[in-house]
Amino acid sequence: MRASIWGPVMAIVLVGCGEQFLAGAEPSGAEGGSDSGQGGATTQSTGGSGGTTSTTTSAGGQGGEAFVPCVANVDARRQFSCAALSDGSGWCFGDNEFGQLGNGATQDSATPLKLPLDSVVQVATSSRTTFALNSAGEVYAWGSNAYGQLGDGTKEPSATAKRVAIEDVVTHVAGGRWHACAMDVDQDVWCWGWNFYGQVGDSNHTQEPTAPTTVALSDAVQLSVGSRHNCAVKSDNTVWCWGWNGYSQLGAAGGSTHVPMQVPNLLAQQVVAAGRHTCALTTDETVVCWGNNHFGQLGVGTISSSLEPVHVPDVSNAKVVVAGGRRSCAIVENCEVWCWGETMFSEFSDGTGSGSPVTIEAPAALPALFGATAIAAPSYQMCVRTADGTLSCAGSNTKGQLGDGTMIDRLEFEPALLPCDR
Repeated sequence: MRASIWGPVMAIVLVGCGEQFLAGAEPSGAEGGSDSGQGGATTQSTGGSGGTTSTTTSAGGQGGEAFVPCVANVDARRQFSCAALSDGSGWCFGDNEFGQLGNGATQDSATPLKLPLDSVVQVATSSRTTFALNSAGEVYAWGSNAYGQLGDGTKEPSATAKRVAIEDVVTHVAGGRWHACAMDVDQDVWCWGWNFYGQVGDSNHTQEPTAPTTVALSDAVQLSVGSRHNCAVKSDNTVWCWGWNGYSQLGAAGGSTHVPMQVPNLLAQQVVAAGRHTCALTTDETVVCWGNNHFGQLGVGTISSSLEPVHVPDVSNAKVVVAGGRRSCAIVENCEVWCWGETMFSEFSDGTGSGSPVTIEAPAALPALFGATAIAAPSYQMCVRTADGTLSCAGSNTKGQLGDGTMIDRLEFEPALLPCDR
């Protein structure tokens, strides 16, 4: 599989492309549940920056047998990546300076390391911290804790997993830059950590809550955590955002806020908060974006920013949308992947890019990624869950974040060394 490498896109998504994948299987301690109605995919919740999807199964398959992809969920940051497998194991690889690989050490690893946790249904990453959700609805965190992002009531770092202090059954967790949020079975949202812009939802911006605090938002069915702002979709398909608003990424002009504000005139199935912009998958399966557009990440054919959602042309029948610092992508019904914004390579399909950033102001199809059912594209690398349910990665590999056992940069996708039968 050959493809060019796009630059920093901090998001991971799931789509049932040709199959009807079910994402976000409820933890065993949960009752009831919610459905974000992501087009062809049913999902408990989808994160944005480091945006993630939970465990997956499929109602498709051949001969009436359900297809269960080996890789249930993947999330990644600039120099490390993590994956949850359908057997309940979790794996991390790459940079380990802050103990974010979860093995109790701080040595980098180009080979995936198994997490010492059982029944993992979802993994999520932030800048220097990692999170895991188990089937009982418990969240664990490890790595840097300078802003209280481990959520254990302290600011002490840990290279081993610590329980995040949420007693409710959690259905989804997502990491921002130095903060994190989670959604529980009652559709309430909890956040903790860095709060300079009110992104934790606490009115005291000068402090970092070291234990999760509830956000003034209820009835959430999908949650996305950006670098400094967050967004959620409610059951009525309205979109609400809070935190930093320096580029109107909250969907309206004005200052930053700890109080969730509704994005006007928008009904969506999914929202994804990035760094300085936000995108959403609307109820009619089109894509809209708003906020900063200096690199063409809004996909409107210019580099003019927008205070309100604008439709991305040429992208229809979308099933999921991805957004990161300087670019955005969508997977559409026919399994095509479309991206726009800044690419780190000048060629899209033959893997011979120059390595110089190129701005793509309007959506472009990436034929080499045809059939991908999940995309993780943090800073300077990309990982995709392929049609066979396994994981392949390409791009920068300075810390071993591609998981192929080397620290050699790749222009072609190579399988990550996860225990998946191919």
